[in-house]
Amino acid sequence: MIIITLFGIGMLAFGLFMMIKPRQFADGIGRFAEQRWFHPFEIISRAFIGILFLLLADQTPYPKTVFYIGIILCFVSIFLLILGEERHKRFARITVNIGKNFRYLGMIAIACGAGIIYLTIH
Repeated sequence: MIIITLFGIGMLAFGLFMMIKPRQFADGIGRFAEQRWFHPFEIISRAFIGILFLLLADQTPYPKTVFYIGIILCFVSIFLLILGEERHKRFARITVNIGKNFRYLGMIAIACGAGIIYLTIH
């Protein structure tokens, strides 16, 4: 359960960064997308976290919700695998153009992070 709470805290932190410095966040995505390990990291990290959510769901006050979040993360991992590296990198480059509008996505990330924390400690 602590692992899921830490994930929520991380999501909150990313959301705050997106709100406070949206342009730097966008530029960071662009730099990250150029790394050789970008695509494999995105697939493996989502699959790993998704599997953790699936395995730890029963230890939370809302096991079905946490389980479904794990399913979604695993699905995204599979989707990225099917999408392919080049299209994934192209999508990441396009998202850099969101720029200052990452502020709004940051608000969503903060709400989701807070929600995940709530699912684990309520």
